[in-house]
Amino acid sequence: MWLSLNSKKTQCMVITKKPQVPICSLYANGTQIQQIQSFNYLGSLLTSDGRCDQEIIGRIAMSKEVFSNMQKLLKCKGITIQTRIQTLYCYVVPVLTYASECWTISPSIEKRIEAAELWFLRQMMGITWQSHTSNSEVLKKANTEKRLLSIIRKRQLEFFGHIMRKKGLEELFLTGKIEGSTDRGRQRTTFLKNIAKWTGISEVDLIRIVLKRHGT
Repeated sequence: MWLSLNSKKTQCMVITKKPQVPICSLYANGTQIQQIQSFNYLGSLLTSDGRCDQEIIGRIAMSKEVFSNMQKLLKCKGITIQTRIQTLYCYVVPVLTYASECWTISPSIEKRIEAAELWFLRQMMGITWQSHTSNSEVLKKANTEKRLLSIIRKRQLEFFGHIMRKKGLEELFLTGKIEGSTDRGRQRTTFLKNIAKWTGISEVDLIRIVLKRHGT
């Protein structure tokens, strides 16, 4: 049986670090396949620059939309703030953290995530930015602490351990065992370097700890 492609339903995308995305000329049955800059795969946005920024920004926007749909409950003063916070992390936060296991989070995006978490709390407590209430005061009034980034990092560590145990193609990508040359200029922060920076443990030690823990 031959595999056939429907050129009208098929698209292609080049993932590159170059500022100018290379042209990809693919044809099916004499028709050129459309080249795109982004692609939604299983609910996650993949972009031609290989970064996670647009995906995370989109996730923050979606979680705020879910929050707005539930605002009657989340802003209800007749319900304790602790119960509302639990509801927030049960129904709203999972929308934001979907597929966060494989995110590489830049410092600017990290600030956006923290800002989103404080936005939720301010909305729930009716604290506007015009009131000049600091983030630390908001957390104190809510009797809570920032934990959204910690939730994401915990999921990433679990995902990293799963990949290392599996010892498949993903492990080769993470540990940099793929042959090839390094581009000139400042190198991008990789997933593994991102975790190493957050934990304060070197990449080599992270791999060693995971392998030792699982006896491999």
